[in-house]
Amino acid sequence: MVVKPTQAVAVQGSGLGLAICREIVQAHGGAVRAESDGKTGSIFYVSLPCIVNRGR
Repeated sequence: MVVKPTQAVAVQGSGLGLAICREIVQAHGGAVRAESDGKTGSIFYVSLPCIVNRGR
C-alpha cells in the first residue's frame, strides 16, 4: 500500500502501533524495517516467510 502526501493526516498517536506490528510480525518469523530520507517521510517494509503446504 502506498500513501501519497495528499492522503496523509498529521495525527499524534501513542506510538504503539508500529511496536505492536513488529511483535506480531516477529512472532510469525518475519521482520519489519524502515527507510527514511528525512524529507519525504518513511517507508516501512514488512517481510513474512512463505510456507508451502504440499500435502493439500
